[in-house]
Amino acid sequence: GFVLEQRSFSDAIYIDSPTIFDNIPPQNRRNILSSDLYEKLVNSTPDSIHHAIIDVAISDILNGEIVKKNDFFSKIFIYKAKDGREIPLSQAASGIKCFAMLERLYKAGALTSDTLLIIDEPEVHLHPKWIVEYARVIVLVQKYLGTTILLASHSPDMISALRYIAAKEKTQDTLVFYHAERVDSTNFGKYQFKSLGLDIEEIFSSFNIALDRINQYGKFEDE
Repeated sequence: GFVLEQRSFSDAIYIDSPTIFDNIPPQNRRNILSSDLYEKLVNSTPDSIHHAIIDVAISDILNGEIVKKNDFFSKIFIYKAKDGREIPLSQAASGIKCFAMLERLYKAGALTSDTLLIIDEPEVHLHPKWIVEYARVIVLVQKYLGTTILLASHSPDMISALRYIAAKEKTQDTLVFYHAERVDSTNFGKYQFKSLGLDIEEIFSSFNIALDRINQYGKFEDE
């Protein structure tokens, strides 16, 4: 994720799943994070800051736009394709919902230089091609809006895309990677985070554990 400076923020947004569009408004309003995210998705700021490059990037990925419509008791979202087709966003693919969430937050003016945006493993809901597109939008939001972004990922594609797209956009000076290392093998939830700067080699080495595990199981027929 991007550098988390020692500073204060006027707002923080936490994204963990695009399924929030399947339940608008959230039935469990006691979940503060879901309720806060819902309010940001449905509301907007008239003087929100936009940028043409981000507009085009999101529109091209969605091949359309997300339209908010008022129902009798709540607000619903519609995915409107460029060819005019419309479907309820709740019925769209999870990848569409991931980008729809970024689009709504962006158009609502929720992504500013005073915002901390926290995203938990977005690749879980994305096609491999769209992982790269998602990383590009994240880089553009940071570059043009100055939003501080903290992103957790287990995807080599996401890590690589963030690293090299940021370099091409000349924003690598604002990027830093951290590797979570378990402190105590007997304590599953206790980790320390090692700052790696822009060096992602150690992260990729940890991903290779999956290949080691694969080699442990099964056997060839001639064995």
